[in-house]
This record gives sequence, C-alpha cells and structure tokens, in this order.
Amino acid sequence: MRIKQLHPWPTTIAEAESIQDRLRGDVELTGPTAFSLVAGLDVHYRSDSLTAAVVVLDAGTLATVEEVTVEGEAAFPYVPGLFAFRELPTLVEALERLTVTPDLLVCDGYGLAHPRGFGLACHLGVLTGLPALGVGKTPFVGTYDMPGAERGDWSPIVHEGAVVGRALRTQRDVKPVYVSQGHRISLDTATDQALRLAPRYRLPDPIRRADHLARHPADHTRRAGPGRRGRRYQPSVLTRVAKSLSSLASTDSKRFSNRVSISSNLASTDSKRLSTDSKRLSTASKRLSIRSVRRCSSAFRCSFVASVARPAMISPNTGSV
Repeated sequence: MRIKQLHPWPTTIAEAESIQDRLRGDVELTGPTAFSLVAGLDVHYRSDSLTAAVVVLDAGTLATVEEVTVEGEAAFPYVPGLFAFRELPTLVEALERLTVTPDLLVCDGYGLAHPRGFGLACHLGVLTGLPALGVGKTPFVGTYDMPGAERGDWSPIVHEGAVVGRALRTQRDVKPVYVSQGHRISLDTATDQALRLAPRYRLPDPIRRADHLARHPADHTRRAGPGRRGRRYQPSVLTRVAKSLSSLASTDSKRFSNRVSISSNLASTDSKRLSTDSKRLSTASKRLSIRSVRRCSSAFRCSFVASVARPAMISPNTGSV
C-alpha cells in the first residue's frame, strides 16, 4: 500500500513537536462504522533495534489475511509524548510492504489520549488516510473512574476538560484497556471495534497477534514457507465453498457441453452412414433392376427363337414332329 510522505523524520525534539502540532489539525473524528480488513500494529524492542509487525485480519472471521515484519533501529530518542517517532519509520515501511490495504488500523498505543492530542494512532491515520484507533495497556493522560466489572462496561477518560478516550472492560473482571480515537473514527465506533475484536482476551486480536509476530517473526515466516514475508490471504470458509461450487458447476457444464458435442458428432456420423447405406441400397436396387431387365430380355429371346424354330420341326406329311 502507498503512504503519503507528509514530512521528513525529525532529528530534534523541537522538530518532532512542530510536526505533531501541525498535523493535529488534520485529524478527523468521524468516519465509517463497518470494516472488512483490520490491521494490528505493534513493535518489539531489543535494545535500540526493533521489529515492527503488521497483521491484517478478516474483520468477520478474525482469520489472518497477511503478515509483515520489518527489522529496524529506533529512529528517535526516548522522550515522553514523542515515542511514536522511534517506531514510525519502521512501521511505515511494514505498511508499505502490504499487498492488501486494510480498512482500519488498530495501534498498540494512543490517539487523542496524548499530551499534545496526537499519539501514534493519530499520526499513522493521517499519514495513511485510513481510520485508526489506539488501544493502550496502561493509562497515559487524563483521569477516569474504574468501569464496571462486566464485559463492555466503560468510563470516559478526561484530559484538560475534554473526553479523549475510554477505559473499556473487554473481559469480565479483567483490567480495562484504554481506547482513544486516532483518525476518521468516532469514539463510539472505536469502542465498539475494540470490544468486538477482543472476543476472548483482554487485548484486541489484531494487536495481540502483531505483538506475537514482532516477538517471534521467525516462527511465522517458517510456517509461511521460504521466500515469503508471512502468511497470505486465505479466503473464508464460505468463500472457499462458493468457489468450489462454482468450479463444480463449471466442470459439470463443460462435461454436459462435451457430451452434447459428442452426441451431435455421433448423430452426424450415423446420418452420414445412413446416407451412405441409402446410396448403396439405391445402387443395389438399380443393379437388380438391370439384372431383371437382362433376364427378361434373355427369356424373350429364348421364346422368340423357339417360336421361329418350331414350324421347321413339324413333319409335312403328318403335321407332327
């Protein structure tokens, strides 16, 4: 997929803060509510080296569609509020290697719930133009009340008088996660998606799988086979069944067409044979007719000769032979 290069990567804190302040005005807080492909993004650090991982899932089945990992180096010092700049260059490269374009980015981090209101989810959303949301494991800014104990319970996160996210309980009696808008998505939709994408565990499946892929990229590459970046798109069961039925129908149609063609050829051959037999019968009939004429002619000749010779054989005295 293609990503807009809206700025060079900063080398100083002032440059990084200036980029955040400039791009914050491009964030949109409304957008689509349904998504087909959902990408989870995460990074695993090994000292100053890192592995960025992107895992694209089918939103309906949560089946893996594509996986990509990229090895890189931390591109910026560790500064609170500017942490995204350490990861962005490698994450952007991983996204650019995707062969499919996701409809939603789910980031392990924050969006509006950020000191300058422009966290990793906002930044990636603006760069890609895609809807994006952030899911944090711990609170970053603002205050909130602990949500109820049931799955789906939430409470608002308030920072400097504004609601910037929600503390969301994705599993009963399990610690909440911290959801915030990134780009082109409402807070309600971001909350619904975070909950729907976490059917069994605390964290949504896209970032859980991205975390595992970033930690163990070799395992996934080995399962995918040599020379590939990760597992490719596997159609859902319904899609595979539909394709199988379509293939069977096409095969049956071809078989029927072939049988009709064979039957037509046989009929044509039989017709030709019948025509040949008819011609042979006609020829035989003509020959029989000629033979009959010849026989009649021979009989007539014999009768004529006999009638001519008969008076000569009668005695002149007695009138008898």
